[in-house]
Amino acid sequence: MGLRWSKLTITFETLSSSFSFNTLTNGSKAHATMLAHQGLITDIDRDSILQGLDEIERKIEGDLFEWRTDRENVHMNIKAALTDLIGEPAKKLHTARSRNDQVATDFRLWCRDAIDTIIVKIKHLQMALVQLAFNNNEDLIVPGYYTHFQRAQPVLLQHVLLTYVEQVYDCSFAPLFQLASMQFQTETSCWSFYTQTPTQPSILSRLGEELVLWASVEFFFFHNTNSFH
Repeated sequence: MGLRWSKLTITFETLSSSFSFNTLTNGSKAHATMLAHQGLITDIDRDSILQGLDEIERKIEGDLFEWRTDRENVHMNIKAALTDLIGEPAKKLHTARSRNDQVATDFRLWCRDAIDTIIVKIKHLQMALVQLAFNNNEDLIVPGYYTHFQRAQPVLLQHVLLTYVEQVYDCSFAPLFQLASMQFQTETSCWSFYTQTPTQPSILSRLGEELVLWASVEFFFFHNTNSFH
């Protein structure tokens, strides 16, 4: 972005900034540990990287880290700060991973933490779906699947709703398995993050999309009242 735009307005920089979504350095720490385990960097370089990331993390948590908009995003800021702190070893952290890998991984880690704050609401959603499934809708049949926009297999509405109840907790997923550097991955980095990492955002989005379709003129499975908004 910096090469394509010679003059950036404050509004444009604010729009493209990712600083409000800054994550800590767990992904980079796991990656550095994996690189050392595979012999791609030395243990000395790994320790230097980990210590530097710890220092950056302390500054972020203490609101002492200087986020520079000319460094484009979170990752460039941390990379530059790490280079300033430890020098040459910081440049080796990019080995066997692309920017896309890093963004995709950190976004999933950020979502995992964000979901902790909305888990209660997700439970309320599950309860509402169960109540709707068993509230005079036991025998209601709907087209459960569509093939080329044509109605296909009929299913009970109960089954559709209860499927979402289960899916919002179907989130056993390790983000580091998605890295382009997968051939270098070992249990060292993978198990460091094998935790409940979110598929909920996509599932909730899918549920929302289905409700919009069902309320449309083409489907009209239910009437969306103003109180629903």
